[in-house]
Amino acid sequence: GKLRFPQAEEEVTPFMKNVNSMLPKSKCKEYIWSNYYKNSYADNNWTVYESPSTYQYPPFQYPEWLEFSVGQPNGREHEECAGISLDQDEPYLIHDLDCKTEGYCYVCRFETTSFIGIRGSCDGLDNIIDSGFLLDVDTIKRNVDKGIEFVGYTKTKLVLDKETNRWTVISVNDGSKIMSLDSEKKLPMGPMRWNIPPNICGDDKSQRELFLNACEDKFACFDGQCVSISKRCDGSNDCSDASDEHHCKILYWENKAAYSKEIPPPPSKEEGADYKTHVIISATVLNILDLKELEGIWHPKFILKMEWLDPRLLMKDLKDDMQLNVLTIEERNDPWIPIVVFNNHKDRKRLSLDEKSSLVVRKEGNGSGNSLKDIDAAEIFLASENPFVYDRSYSIDLECDFDLHTYPFDTQECLIELGVPFALKNKVDIKADKIFYNGSVDLQQFKVQSSLVVTEDGIAYFVVIFKRKFAYHLISVYIPSLSLLVISLSTMHISVDHFEANIMVHLTAMLVMYTLFQAISISLPKTAYIKFMDAWLLFGLVLPFVSFVLSILEELVHEDEVEITNWAMSANSHKVGSKTPLFVAGEDDKLKPKTKKISKQKIVQFFGRILLPSITATFVLGYVVAATYLYSHPTLKYD
Repeated sequence: GKLRFPQAEEEVTPFMKNVNSMLPKSKCKEYIWSNYYKNSYADNNWTVYESPSTYQYPPFQYPEWLEFSVGQPNGREHEECAGISLDQDEPYLIHDLDCKTEGYCYVCRFETTSFIGIRGSCDGLDNIIDSGFLLDVDTIKRNVDKGIEFVGYTKTKLVLDKETNRWTVISVNDGSKIMSLDSEKKLPMGPMRWNIPPNICGDDKSQRELFLNACEDKFACFDGQCVSISKRCDGSNDCSDASDEHHCKILYWENKAAYSKEIPPPPSKEEGADYKTHVIISATVLNILDLKELEGIWHPKFILKMEWLDPRLLMKDLKDDMQLNVLTIEERNDPWIPIVVFNNHKDRKRLSLDEKSSLVVRKEGNGSGNSLKDIDAAEIFLASENPFVYDRSYSIDLECDFDLHTYPFDTQECLIELGVPFALKNKVDIKADKIFYNGSVDLQQFKVQSSLVVTEDGIAYFVVIFKRKFAYHLISVYIPSLSLLVISLSTMHISVDHFEANIMVHLTAMLVMYTLFQAISISLPKTAYIKFMDAWLLFGLVLPFVSFVLSILEELVHEDEVEITNWAMSANSHKVGSKTPLFVAGEDDKLKPKTKKISKQKIVQFFGRILLPSITATFVLGYVVAATYLYSHPTLKYD
């Protein structure tokens, strides 16, 4: 009902007549409460009040026909409510009163038949009492001298026992007392302890907390106010006593003892084809903190999100906002959590549920009302329709198999490899769903090219693909070494008279190339195969050595000559374009050999000045073409 009060001057007389008719049968003292109160949210102005959920704002100005008594209001901030005096000498005048004063009466308006239900009962009690009681205006008028009665559907009624001044449920058949309120209360509303028949609920107790309320399809606040069930546990105090935010838990247990968190849940109907519980995992890579090629390790910082269903469980009061569906600290260790390990971690680290992780539920299904045996009303959801969602941030060293065949024009694949222990492979199946890369694309030595997910043989792979930046190697290795090769080849054109200088150039080139080779080898892991850069450096070592050998040979043979014999015939017997050998004209045109001498130095110079540069140019051109192809067409395992 609502607080009844005259709305116009013509309503005052019948209102007070009705009040006066009930006064002899009541215990009212001095005043009846009005619907005026000081509203702290309206600068302490007087405001009209009807129910906990309705009040008039901006402030209401009381009418002229209903005035404060002389000298009223006088209580300042201590008297924030108002009442009409029952003194016949000052009829209908208002006094400001202390809201906590007892003994004053309310005048309520019942617009419909009121229903009071009971929550928190048990099977034993349900067999002997009604599940609800009714109250209507006619019953109040007929029994005003006896007090208010709430009539049950068939078995019982709820009355205020005048002897004990306690609310009591009695049988309508024989008037025997079945249960009574444990304390004196003006109304039996709200969660309270009741004296019940011993052990009627099978728990060896003679008291039980029951919640009488008038909220059929809504949540009942402890003070009797009704709010929408969807507003329960939404982070906002919708009840004036904030009781809608009490006892907010996600898991709803019917038989907790029968649940084992050590055993994986059975697959849902959608998952039942392969008889495995599916765990869906996504990863968000926040940054790449380090890449250690020498140790074969990469250090990513990432967030893992894991989802699964557990058809064995029920949940309550789920919201569309997933952040409102967080399992409490007490609940986090109750449900089954998938055991997932990092396969490429040196210690096979497991995903952990600790203070750095969150465990929430994503609402996908619809809810229904809970049992009246529960003290609080709630919406119940099936865990087979609403998945658990786990997420946690990790920053750990993971193994990465760096493939250096094409170094420094290589493309690398580093993984976050997740699996389940061998004992669970036939029960749990994990699947890589998505990967997001939110970090910097440009790293010190690499550029992040792409990311992808792969699931093979029950193992989830989250792959990040890096392409090496070769500009550093181009500047520090290729251009200097190519310059040395050109210098080494150029010395072959210098006169043999400067033999000592030529030899020093070749030796210096060899030493520098060897130094480069060593420096690069130390910075990379030792491999049984030859890397692409090794081919360049080995060629850079061999070429100065060959030039060195040719320079020594040229010094040794620069004065020796070699005889070369050619055959010739007379010009008269030789036809242009003929393939017959030349002959020197002589008597009777007979064949005669012609011998000339060529120095050995010229032969050495041919190798050093023409053949060796040609081989070098061919190698360099082929190397550039191969490097371009390998860089643009990498061979990847996961693509």
